[in-house]
Order: sequence, then C-alpha cells, then structure tokens
Amino acid sequence: MVGEVIGTKMIKTVKVRVERVRFNELVQKPVIRHKNFLVHDPESKCVVGDVVKIVQTPRISTKKHFTLEQIVKPAQRYVDPETGKLHSQRQDPPRRDRAADYGAQLYSGKTYPDMSK
Repeated sequence: MVGEVIGTKMIKTVKVRVERVRFNELVQKPVIRHKNFLVHDPESKCVVGDVVKIVQTPRISTKKHFTLEQIVKPAQRYVDPETGKLHSQRQDPPRRDRAADYGAQLYSGKTYPDMSK
C-alpha cells in the first residue's frame, strides 16, 4: 500500500494515511476514503509529507502491523541552521481537486449536462 506520512511524534513509529477513491453510484461522484495505520520505521527517517510504501508484517506491537518498505516521494526538507532540527513543508492540493482529477479520468470522453444551475 502507498500512503502519506501524517505524524512522526512516536519513537520508531510513523502514522501513515492511505487513501482510496471509490465511485458512489447513488450520487454519481468519486468519494475519497482514508484509513490511518501505525507503521514501524526502524531508522526514523520519515518526515511529515513523505509518500511511503508499506507492507504488512506480523504484529510488532498492539497497534503496529505494518513496516516501512521505501520512501516513494520524499517531502521537501530543510535543516534549521540555528537549532539543527529537520523540518518539512507539505504542499498538497486540496482533497476536492484530487477527487475532481479522479472524476475527470473516470468520465474522459463522456459529456454530461451542466447541473450547477
């Protein structure tokens, strides 16, 4: 599974949000669903905003069932020269834009009447 790191406040553990887009037949729209997983990061090399690939493993602790396999897309990082801390900056499009992109892929080539009136 591929997801985005949303929390790094635990030792050797990161919180990863995995999103999936499903098409809702009732309202005829793509709907984004997500689930958060606690993932074992033995080297503590992830920062918030990284896109990572995780794999399921035997249970490591009560809530950790996944291990970090690789960092697919690292977030922008910089080290503060005064404190020496590692920082990251997220630059994600809003959720609405991602859902609209999915809907555009789903309906490519089809025309529908304008329902905004």
